[in-house]
Amino acid sequence: MNKIIKLFFVGSDFYHFNTARKLFLDNNYEIEFYNATKHSKTDSINFDLILFDLNTTINFDDFFNSTIIVSQTPIIFLYSKDTSEKELYKARNISSYGYLPLDISDFVFDITVNKAIEQANQKQTENKISNKLKGLNSIYELLLQISTLYLEKSLINDYDKVQESLELIGLFVNADRSYIFLYDWDNETCSNTHEWCNSGISAEIENLQSIPTNLIPDWVNTHKKGERLIIENVQALDDDNEVKKILAPQSIVSLITVPIFNEDICYGFVGFDYVYHYSDISEKEYEVLTMYSKILNSLETRKRYEKELINTNNELETKVKLSAEELLKKEIKHSLALQQHIIDLEEILFTLSHKFRHSVANIMGLSNLLNITTNSVDEVYEIVGYIKECTETLDSYTYELTHLANERKNNKTL
Repeated sequence: MNKIIKLFFVGSDFYHFNTARKLFLDNNYEIEFYNATKHSKTDSINFDLILFDLNTTINFDDFFNSTIIVSQTPIIFLYSKDTSEKELYKARNISSYGYLPLDISDFVFDITVNKAIEQANQKQTENKISNKLKGLNSIYELLLQISTLYLEKSLINDYDKVQESLELIGLFVNADRSYIFLYDWDNETCSNTHEWCNSGISAEIENLQSIPTNLIPDWVNTHKKGERLIIENVQALDDDNEVKKILAPQSIVSLITVPIFNEDICYGFVGFDYVYHYSDISEKEYEVLTMYSKILNSLETRKRYEKELINTNNELETKVKLSAEELLKKEIKHSLALQQHIIDLEEILFTLSHKFRHSVANIMGLSNLLNITTNSVDEVYEIVGYIKECTETLDSYTYELTHLANERKNNKTL
C-alpha cells in the first residue's frame, strides 16, 4: 500500500528536483510536491516533510530567516559530492532529521524518511496533548475565577454575579452572546433569564420569554437526554424549521448549548451564539459550558439548601415562640391559681379564727363553771348542754371547712 506524504521541496535545480521525486516514487510514496520558488517568503510551512537541497541556488539564510516553519515539521537535507562545506556547515545549525546523499540506497532512504515522519508525528501528538492541557488549565483558571466570584461575600447580588460570569466565559471563547435559559415543565415553556452580549451585538432576552417547548421538540429532547446541541450553520437548516425561525431573526449563524441538570431533572441550558462569524465549535466551548452548567447547578443547590435552612430556622423559631407563649400562659395560670389558693387559705384561716375561737371560748368558759363546786345538778346539766351545743357547732364548722376545701380543690388547678 502506498504511503501518502505532503512534501515541500526546497531547491531550484531541475535535476535534483526530479531526483528527489524519484526517491519517493521508487519507495512507494504518493506525494504532494511543492516547490519553494512557488511560495512567498512569508508563507507558513506546514508539511509532513521538508526536503532541502543544499545544492540549490535559493539562499539558505534567506529561506530559514524569513519563512515561518512549523516547529515540528521534519527537515532532511539532500547533498551530493558537489555540495560545499560552507552549505553543510550552515545546515548543522538547523535542527534536522539527518542528511541524505542523492545516491543513497532505497532501503536507507525509506528508513530515514519513515523515522523522520514518525518522530515528527510523535512531536505533533505531544504538542497536541500539551496544548490541550494548557487549554484545560486556562479553562480551570476561568472556572476558578467564576467559582470564587460566586462564593466570596460581597455587595454584588447573585444576578449581577451571573451576568459577570457570562461575560467571562463569552469573552474566553470569543462568542457574541452567552446566556442561560430555564425550562418551565408545568407550563411547557422555556425563558431566557440571563444574557451577555459582546460589543455591537443586539440583546434578545426580551424576545425570548415563555417560548413553547412544543415548537422545538428535538432541541428539548436533546437536552433531556443530557446531550449538547450544536448548530454550526443555521442557514443550512430548512426554512420551515422552527429552530431556524427563532434563531435567524437574531442573526445567529452558529451556536452550542449544554443542558443544566439537578439530579435527574433538566431544568435549563447554557449556550453560546455566534453572529459575526461561523464557528468551528470545538471541545473547548463544550468543556467551558459543561463545567459552567455544573457551577450553576451547585449555586442553585446551595440557594435551595439555604432557603430550606431559613425555612427550617423560621419554623423552629415559631415553635420556640409558641412554646414560650404556652409556657408563659401556664406560668401565669399557675401563678393565678396559687394566688387564689393563698386567698382560699386566708379565708379558711379567717373562718377558723372567727368561728372556732368563738365556740372554743364558750367551751372554755363553760368548763370553768364546772369547776365551781356550788353548782347544782340542774346547773351542771345546763352547762353540759351548752358545751354540747358548742361541740355540735364546731362539728358543723369542721364539715363546712372540709366541704370548702374540697370545693376549691376541685375548681382550681395548681
